[in-house]
Amino acid sequence: MNELLDTYLAWDDTARLLVEVHEPLDDLSNRYWEIFCSLLRVRKNENVLTEVVEQWERSFSQALPLYDHEFETAHDEALGRLEQTPDKEIDPIVRRLMAYSRDTCVQVRPRGSLKKEPLYPIQLYSELW
Repeated sequence: MNELLDTYLAWDDTARLLVEVHEPLDDLSNRYWEIFCSLLRVRKNENVLTEVVEQWERSFSQALPLYDHEFETAHDEALGRLEQTPDKEIDPIVRRLMAYSRDTCVQVRPRGSLKKEPLYPIQLYSELW
């Protein structure tokens, strides 16, 4: 059930960013709980006909790419807003690091591939210095 953990972590990250930029969470949270419950229904069920579970799996596999796209878009927009927020306490090098991390993450490992190697190896940051 690692999919549930990955789904939760992606939602949690995006929700925290939206809180930082003072954006509403209602729609995003509703979509998260819909996809979470769909996956839970597919993975954990008892006394349900195989045909019904297969229908749930097909429905889930069609909904997941749309969900991933919505979250990726919301996450990227929130990161962009956070980077544009004037905050004199944030050091310019931190802003560059945030932008570099986001861009590298998108290039190296698109959203949805969280089960692989660590996200930000130290070598990726060497270009900043």
